[in-house]
Amino acid sequence: MSQIKVNSIVPSGGLPSGANGGIIQAVFNENNTIQSFSFNNATFSPQTVCSATITPSSSSSKILVYCSAGVFVSGQTGPHYEFSLFLKRGSTLVGGNTQTNYFPGTNVLFSGINAPEAAATGTFFYLDSPATTSATTYNLCLQGGESQTYGVCRSQYSSSSNHFTNSSGTSITLLEVSA
Repeated sequence: MSQIKVNSIVPSGGLPSGANGGIIQAVFNENNTIQSFSFNNATFSPQTVCSATITPSSSSSKILVYCSAGVFVSGQTGPHYEFSLFLKRGSTLVGGNTQTNYFPGTNVLFSGINAPEAAATGTFFYLDSPATTSATTYNLCLQGGESQTYGVCRSQYSSSSNHFTNSSGTSITLLEVSA
C-alpha cells in the first residue's frame, strides 16, 4: 500500500485571501448525561455541559468549533424561558455577541427559548485562533435567562411516563484547520 504525506495542499492558483488550508485533525466528544442547574436571572454564570481538548500542531492553525445542546427548562411548558449557549477556551469566553446593553452576559453564540414539550436544540459554529501548540480545552456552556432550573439531555418532563421525554444530547467537535 502506498502513502503520500504532505504538509499542505494548495490549489495551483493559490489560496484566496483569508482562506486557510485543510483539516489536520478532528476531535469529537459527546455527553448524554442529564445535567441541571439552578440559574438566577441577575447572575451571569455559564455552566459547562460538554468539553473537548485538542493539541494544535501549529500555532498558526485555527480551530473550527461546532457545538450542539438539547436544553430544557424543568417543568415549564410555555415558551417563555430564554437560554444562551457560550464557548470557553479554558476559562475564557470566546466569540459571539458582545453587546451587553440588553443582557447581563457577553459572548452569546446561540440564544433561544424552551420548547413546549421536547427540549430545544441549539447549535453554533465558531472559528478560533488559539495561537498555541499546547493542549487546549473548549467548553460548551449553558446560561439560563430566568430564575429557573435549566438543563440538558432531556425534555422539560422529569418522567418517562410523558411523551417527548427525550432530547438531543450535547456534543462538541473541534477541527484543526491549517493556516
